[in-house]
Amino acid sequence: MSRRAIIKFGGADLSNGHRVKKAAKMVVDYDCDEIVVVVSAMGKTTDMLVDLLAQINVCERDHADIISMGEQTSAKVFASAIKKMGGKSVCFLPGDKEWPLITDSRCTDAVPDLDMCRRKMEQYVEPRLGDTIQVICGFIGTDTCGNITTLGRGGSDTTALVVGNCLKADEVILVKDTNGLLTADPELVQDCEQIEEIHIEELFALAHGGARIVRHQGLKYKLPGQLLRIVPFSSNDLKSEGTRVVGDFSSDRGLKQKNGLSSITVICDLNVQNLRSIFTSMEEKGAELRGISSGEKSVTIFGEYHVGSLVSELHESMDSFKDISHREGVSMLEVTHPRFVDDPGWVARITEELSDRDINIIEVTTSKATIGIYLDERYMTEAVNALEQKFIEPIADNVFREDLQKGSVGV
Repeated sequence: MSRRAIIKFGGADLSNGHRVKKAAKMVVDYDCDEIVVVVSAMGKTTDMLVDLLAQINVCERDHADIISMGEQTSAKVFASAIKKMGGKSVCFLPGDKEWPLITDSRCTDAVPDLDMCRRKMEQYVEPRLGDTIQVICGFIGTDTCGNITTLGRGGSDTTALVVGNCLKADEVILVKDTNGLLTADPELVQDCEQIEEIHIEELFALAHGGARIVRHQGLKYKLPGQLLRIVPFSSNDLKSEGTRVVGDFSSDRGLKQKNGLSSITVICDLNVQNLRSIFTSMEEKGAELRGISSGEKSVTIFGEYHVGSLVSELHESMDSFKDISHREGVSMLEVTHPRFVDDPGWVARITEELSDRDINIIEVTTSKATIGIYLDERYMTEAVNALEQKFIEPIADNVFREDLQKGSVGV
């Protein structure tokens, strides 16, 4: 059975002729039947153009047109390098009728239209698979009127994952000028180590938190069962394991619930010493932590523990704590989807829906793509049903963005 791979090279990988030849050889030598290559602009071309255009202060539409030239040049050069090595290659450029990456009309941070992308790729890309190595410009798209759009900095990762989604690729390989995903920023920490495997939710949190290895917006396009690898350019071989990214948002999104929790609120100054004392007490009592929220003068801990035992342990630290309260019969709802990061107003819409049903919320916490809601466990079933009908099913059907613009979902 044929294997299908999407291979993406970043700008640093293509910064000079030697590197372009090396990248092309890595593709030609890769043992895979069907290959599509996504390329970024060579070297620091995009940075140079951005700086130049900032000085001129051009309009957004011209900005997108000019910025896209870096990727267009890179695609032409890479396709030529493949041909020079005896391979058969073609590149796709915006403006061609075969161009497959269709987005909405925003000049920057445009959102791919998966249905239209899929139709274009089925018509123009899929028929050539196996016969030709096809090269697609990363980072850029066009709207339905043919206007050039851009996907935001690092958008070539998004392009690769969208192409992988639409073509149902077996694997997506993101080639990076680093040794895969590292345990910290190598510019700050000298002895970082490569991570062999990471869950997609963990990578999403890292990327949204500032890690520059992968653009977080693209991760939501990874398909179930699809292999995603971050491979170092220095390996000279696309078979290098690098870092494997497991899981996907299509199966992980939705509601997770946990009943039988307790909460303890400690009135104290928010400082490292007090937090250390609280967590030390929890560790000594074998408590399971399920969530935490804090204010200037209070810390609330949600978890599984014997309330009396933990409160007694904390009470011995009353020199630094002013008062302690607790409640039992608490439930936790976690609502997860990557769109929560980029689409504003989710917390308000979710809490408003529960409020309309007279469901009182004890606490709300957020972390990247996850919203945590703590409430009295008596209301758990009603809360789950309400959120599934109002939000989770529309998200799963991939219609939220369109319906939000019409004002019909969650508003």
